[in-house]
This record gives sequence, structure tokens and C-alpha cells, in this order.
Amino acid sequence: MRAIRPPNSALVYHAFLRAPRDPGMTRSAHLTYNAKSAPPDERGRAGRVWRSDGMYNFWRKQKWSPVQPKRDTPEMTSAWLFTLRSVPHHFAEIKAAIESTGDARVWFGEPLAYLEGRGVALFRVEATGFNYLSNLYAFWEEGERNEATGFDIRLYTQNKQLAGSLRGLSLQQAEAFIKEHASQNQAAGIAVS
Repeated sequence: MRAIRPPNSALVYHAFLRAPRDPGMTRSAHLTYNAKSAPPDERGRAGRVWRSDGMYNFWRKQKWSPVQPKRDTPEMTSAWLFTLRSVPHHFAEIKAAIESTGDARVWFGEPLAYLEGRGVALFRVEATGFNYLSNLYAFWEEGERNEATGFDIRLYTQNKQLAGSLRGLSLQQAEAFIKEHASQNQAAGIAVS
């Protein structure tokens, strides 16, 4: 393959390709590139150098730094760890209701996760108390009253095992239900839910 540089600075690559069925026949292919893509001088934009063979040299000016992702983990020792799933439409309101009293925290939240073929909002919660349940139930009641369709809030343990729905439970029953199925954090920084 050879590069031909015409006067208008467009690149034309001329290649002779062998036809697959007739080994003696050759055919040529012309690939034309836009004249604007060729740099006006030897050094193009930052990070590219135009080589004499008609190709770009690419390099990085800075070395790659290793990416250290932030890993969210529960921070409170002896907190109840569990996962709640609900509809994505109410992610912000449910999270605000959980964190409203200060005795519970959403240590990981996903506004839209596709789990088991369904779009859900995901809340991994650590709770030292259950005063937030009154705010959560108040929002839930108001949200269902204002909308045409109802929604559910479900409790999961180990993030995947369905324990049940919080629908129809009183505040005391919901607290007992969560305590029965949720695990407790033994040490801060260890994700078990």
C-alpha cells in the first residue's frame, strides 16, 4: 500500500488487492480522505504528529494515573443493613425520607437499576434507629394519593433475597420485620448487605 499526496493535500491510498477467486487478477482500491483532515504543517494538533508515510503518530502528554474508584461501604457499627427497592420515579423522595431523621443513611443508592428484568430504584441502607419509618410511610401514602397508580417498597436481604413488602404493615410491624431479616454491621467499612 502506498500513499499518494495530491496537490490539494487530500490523501489517496492506492492499494492493489488480490481478487479471491482469480489469483492472477488484481484490482485496485482507492480510498480518499477529506483534505481538511490533513494538517497544514508537520505538527498537527496537540497529541498528533504527521509522519512522512502519511499516518498520524498518537501519544499522551501525561502518563496514565491509576484510577481508584470510591467504594461506598457502611460506616456505622452495629447498624442494621438491608436493601429497599422501589420505583425509579420516587428515588429522591424516598432517599430524603430515609435520611430525614439522621438515624439511617443510604450508603449506596441507584436511581435506575435493571434487576430481574425490571427497572427499580435501589437503596442500600444502614440504620441505627427506625424513626425514619414514619416519614417514609407518610411520603408513601401521599405519593399513592397523588398518583393514579400505586407503588411498592420491598425489603431485600443480602441485596438479592426478597424478604417481603412493607405494604400493609404498621410502623412497629415494619420495624420488627426489618430487624428479623436484616443483618447487623459488625465493623465499619465492611459491606455485607
